[in-house]
Amino acid sequence: ILTLDVDAGGPPKVFASGVRNPWRNAFDGNDFYVADVGQNKWEELSIIPADQPGLNLGWNTMEGPHCYGAASCDQSGFVLPVHSYTHEEGCSLTGGYVYRGAAIPAIDGLYFFADYCDGVLQSLRKNGDGVADVTSYADAFGSIGDVTSFGLDSAGEMYVMTGFGALMKFVPAD
Repeated sequence: ILTLDVDAGGPPKVFASGVRNPWRNAFDGNDFYVADVGQNKWEELSIIPADQPGLNLGWNTMEGPHCYGAASCDQSGFVLPVHSYTHEEGCSLTGGYVYRGAAIPAIDGLYFFADYCDGVLQSLRKNGDGVADVTSYADAFGSIGDVTSFGLDSAGEMYVMTGFGALMKFVPAD
């Protein structure tokens, strides 16, 4: 369960349920990006409208877009992910941010994320209907290491950190 303290001093309110292990979530305007680490088969990324609290992402009936531990299940009432991938492609989703900096206008509006195990940087652009276009940067950068976190500076420029202590800043290509 993800909770938010919406009333200063009051009890937190349930923002979303049905998450397994949300890792590095981020707001962008009215969108809340939830990077949810899966159990043993699927990693998933969901986008929840901030003005629609209380949605259920399906864990532990669902893992990613599939039934968890059953051949079939009732998916009604669940918000399915906009992007998911199997553990054949990675093992632990590390959520990032939507780029809103000024240094690289070509990537404005892209949500960046990676997988801890394969270290491949990826981006996602949300379309109007909620379906996502995903781009992998494996060919451009290969594995950048065990990605543990992303960060933003005061100007909105993005950084990525690896488990080996490397901190890399997104900069324009020369």
